[in-house]
Amino acid sequence: MSQPVPMPVFGTRQAGAVYLPRLAAYAVISNPGGRVAVVQMDGEWHLPGGSLQAGETHPEALARLLTAQFGSTGELNDLIAQADEYYFSARENRHIQLQCNLYTVNLPPAAGQPPAVEWLPPDEAARRLSLVCHAWAVRQVYEW
Repeated sequence: MSQPVPMPVFGTRQAGAVYLPRLAAYAVISNPGGRVAVVQMDGEWHLPGGSLQAGETHPEALARLLTAQFGSTGELNDLIAQADEYYFSARENRHIQLQCNLYTVNLPPAAGQPPAVEWLPPDEAARRLSLVCHAWAVRQVYEW
């Protein structure tokens, strides 16, 4: 996949709710066996990556976060899409408008294996992921 698809929007913006915008970057990372990395955080499953810090670009944030999560920045490949997702975070007790870039990334074979990461078959990863945009990104990469 070389060209990103038009920006999809997931979830429904509830009338009267105040949404906190959150910029983020996430990666679909596959190992040589075709399994997808998923990261457990606070009882939820996400793609590797996370929120941008002030002044960071999406690729800079993803490099920082992958280094923290895997010990390597990996090789940033294709931008799958820019996506928005509206959801309520029970953990934060607030509505979130996630504005994220979703990429494919190759990790070197020597990258770390943190305990919070699991490598799952793509269909299982898509089922387990907590955010709809993450599951959608896995489906886009594996084209089903």
